[in-house]
Amino acid sequence: MSEHNSLQALIDLIEFDQTIIKKESLVAHIKQDIAHQEHARQQIILRHEQFEQKVHTAQKTVHEHELEMKALDAKEQEKKQQLENTDSQKVYESLKKEITFLKKSQYDHEKKLVQSWKELETAQKTLTEEAAQFQEKEQILTQEINAKKMEIEALKKDVEQLYTVRKSKEEHVPAEWLAKYSIMRTQTTNPIVRVEFESCSGCFSQLTPQALVDIKKKKLIQCPSCYRFLYQPDDNGAL
Repeated sequence: MSEHNSLQALIDLIEFDQTIIKKESLVAHIKQDIAHQEHARQQIILRHEQFEQKVHTAQKTVHEHELEMKALDAKEQEKKQQLENTDSQKVYESLKKEITFLKKSQYDHEKKLVQSWKELETAQKTLTEEAAQFQEKEQILTQEINAKKMEIEALKKDVEQLYTVRKSKEEHVPAEWLAKYSIMRTQTTNPIVRVEFESCSGCFSQLTPQALVDIKKKKLIQCPSCYRFLYQPDDNGAL
């Protein structure tokens, strides 16, 4: 194969690789989107769990106050029974004071119980209202994430097929050029550029007269500054 055809083969390979790069970049971009959506989904789940925890805490508080009220009621009944059975005036007065104190404690705890019931009802109402939104948002995000995962799988299959085709394109590129290109493609997204105004269009470095002569002869030249491959199309834009 002539050097002219070899250079065209290299350009074709590089242009083909751009298609692969675009698809691989798209896969990376979609993965980032999935990561953001997964984070958003976890935040929604966490928020829902926090509402559930508020209801649980409110239920626990109500239960504790109810138990305390039952204990106070039982203690009051016990003291009243003792009051009925005592013949001692001193004991009678002491029991009356204890019963008065218990009634005050009952009153205080009753207010706390009423307040805790209000807080429980508010928490349950908020959870009920939020639950429908939670399910809808979580379902939408899950569907979008699954759709993106399917898109990634399809893109990966495309890339695998492209790499299979790529092998046949490598066959027309000299091994030495292919080795240089393999290094360059890991360093820049545009490893081959045109010569414009006798300069590298990648880094704008001025080329030597000899380099310009070699490029016109369709020789593979690398820019001395950025090491990109250089080519010079004719007036019609062809090699």
